[in-house]
Amino acid sequence: GLSVRENVKRIDATHEQIRISRQGQLLGISRSSTYYQPRVDPYELKVMHQLDEIYTEAPFYGSEPLGMSPKALFLCLPVP
Repeated sequence: GLSVRENVKRIDATHEQIRISRQGQLLGISRSSTYYQPRVDPYELKVMHQLDEIYTEAPFYGSEPLGMSPKALFLCLPVP
């Protein structure tokens, strides 16, 4: 079957006859999953974009020349 995330995408929030919670029930997903909104940390998003730019310009770098994993690199970056 489909994953919870894929099923949530199938919900029609504008449907006039079937409430969102009922659509979730019919799809077999919890009510909290139907309303879940992931939190986005703007700083983390900025760092991910910066790392993406580095790896796009030089994909041969990998994380080895940095001497650490991307996650460890993220933890070493300054906090705004």
